[in-house]
Amino acid sequence: MAFQWRKDKKGNVTGIGWGDGKKKNKKDKKKNVFKIIKDKVQNVNPNSKINKQINKKKTEVASGNVKAKSQLSALKRKKSGKTIAQVKAENKAKMQANAKKRNEQFKKTGKSTVEQRRADAKKRIQEAARKRNEAFKKKRAKK
Repeated sequence: MAFQWRKDKKGNVTGIGWGDGKKKNKKDKKKNVFKIIKDKVQNVNPNSKINKQINKKKTEVASGNVKAKSQLSALKRKKSGKTIAQVKAENKAKMQANAKKRNEQFKKTGKSTVEQRRADAKKRIQEAARKRNEAFKKKRAKK
């Protein structure tokens, strides 16, 4: 690698940093654009290799395979083109934002939001149970 220099319009020479000393070729740019487009098309195509793998893992997860669940999330991460570090960073940022929001709420009310979140979760669970029960009653009435 060599340090790269450039001249501005006034003729002043400034360093732009360390590089490999090679100029980028237009063909290289076209190849990169083609590869990006090809990857996007494969992500959308239901018959692509990655989508077939994801569908296969979904059936395994539905059958109760715990290991397949983490493998499914890894396949989805690969499909989106993210690294593990990027996913961890996103999760950490999201967690910190939620914690900040809860802290602001605590500062306003002086009360923890844990009880409220538990009550909301309980309501959601009860509502889901009611819906399942109604569906079961309808199904039984049809017989």
